[in-house]
Amino acid sequence: MAQFRSVLALCALGLLSLTGCAASGSGGWMEMSPERVEILATAVLEQVDEFYIEEPDLFELTVDGLRQVAEDHPPTQVEVETGAVIVLVGDTEVHRMDRGAQLDPRLLGQQTALALTRLRDSFPEEDAPDLVELSDSFAHGIANSLGLGGKYWPHRQRVAIEEQLPLGPGTVNASFKPSDDGWQVSSILSVGLLESDLISRGDTVLAVDGVPVQDADAAEFLARLWGPVDSPVTLTMLTEDESTAVPVTLRRELSGSNTVGAHNQGKTLRILVASLGRTTVKDLHAILDGSLGDDTKDYLGAVIDLRGNPGGFLPTSIEFADSFMADGRILSTTGRHPDSHQYFSAARDQKAKGLRLVVLTDEQTGSGAEIVAAALQDSRRAVVVGSTTFGLGAIRNVVPLPNAAALSLNWAEAITPSDYRLDQRGIMPTVCSGGDATTGEVLTALRAGRGIIDRATRTRDIDPKDAEAVESFRALCPPRGDGADISLEVATAILEEPGLYEQILALDDRSAQTAAH
Repeated sequence: MAQFRSVLALCALGLLSLTGCAASGSGGWMEMSPERVEILATAVLEQVDEFYIEEPDLFELTVDGLRQVAEDHPPTQVEVETGAVIVLVGDTEVHRMDRGAQLDPRLLGQQTALALTRLRDSFPEEDAPDLVELSDSFAHGIANSLGLGGKYWPHRQRVAIEEQLPLGPGTVNASFKPSDDGWQVSSILSVGLLESDLISRGDTVLAVDGVPVQDADAAEFLARLWGPVDSPVTLTMLTEDESTAVPVTLRRELSGSNTVGAHNQGKTLRILVASLGRTTVKDLHAILDGSLGDDTKDYLGAVIDLRGNPGGFLPTSIEFADSFMADGRILSTTGRHPDSHQYFSAARDQKAKGLRLVVLTDEQTGSGAEIVAAALQDSRRAVVVGSTTFGLGAIRNVVPLPNAAALSLNWAEAITPSDYRLDQRGIMPTVCSGGDATTGEVLTALRAGRGIIDRATRTRDIDPKDAEAVESFRALCPPRGDGADISLEVATAILEEPGLYEQILALDDRSAQTAAH
């Protein structure tokens, strides 16, 4: 398999990896003292200072944490003056922290402990928040200020999840995000669920087995989804285009299972990949061995469908791409931490040698799925068809905290084999089937020796912070506006029409040579 060095655990922030990565032998702090608040605040700031991909301003992070405390616990207020932050309860000042030279995590941790302790003591006893609540709010505020990759998982949420594990490990293999009405489906993570059409991305779960979840936090909601494998769970769903809630009964699947499947469509093999979990590569190899064996001549090619795939575990992404590559770079990563500089290359033991590949992408193809698409495209192992991908190229690390909580943060950025950063910009397909083009229009252009996005354009490096440049780039191949699914039709035609696949690769090579001169 792929050759790579991984000094630190690169854990995806999923349910199983959360319990695996965050557990550090501590039973958790169900009660907090000022000394423990100081230890926790210091640890959070130290981890960000050491691992975060950008150089942090620790004082500003501390202010962000205190602002979250104020938001969660009114009438607390936080006022910022030149070089100082003031914590008040109502109009009464309870603590002042001067910026000065206090950029050391330990000094800021001490000041935070003083601020939170004095804040607690300023409330009437019957209304006073405890230090667990205050310190969790502080850590949440820091994590939220770290962007999309920042997440704080309190110890109490881990406990709530782990208490449900004896009932499992069955669950609904989907990812969710909170909404005003409940929990919205953001991704479907299993092929079985994806092909069932029982739930779709954008649907909202209002209740689980009759229990409303509108006010449930993440731990409470996820815990209600857990149960024995193959046991029924009824979700009250509000679909994206309906105003009436309907009950939908699903069968729980093994968590992280059933992520890849395949169908024969004539002489084309369609490989549907819903997510990149722990068993994805093993299941992929079983599919390839069962369908192809050592001989690919009976197939015109394979379509690897990564549309809607949000990614998953980094090692899985590397090994998935490696399954189809003979050699070359798959990915490199870089960040501030010395161990974030890593290089991943193929190991010369590819499956499906000689099998022509087309990869399908859309605007929901993200993270690890983008790594796969870029590696196969840059190595000339596949033609990519679809629209510009999501653009999630930050590698997250999950670090344990002394209260047995966990902090997720972006610690490295992904660099493709063509040396561009994929964060924000995404992967540009070779053949664009986005926008409002029809199948016929796309294929006519390809047959005429046109219709591809040239390599120089696709591989142009763009600063992820340059919003205007990112928007302009992504507009070259936007999502479908009409919801029509032409990508699979285009991919199938490319594989079935004699010479068209090779013509696209040759045209791409000529465009690269022209750009080089």
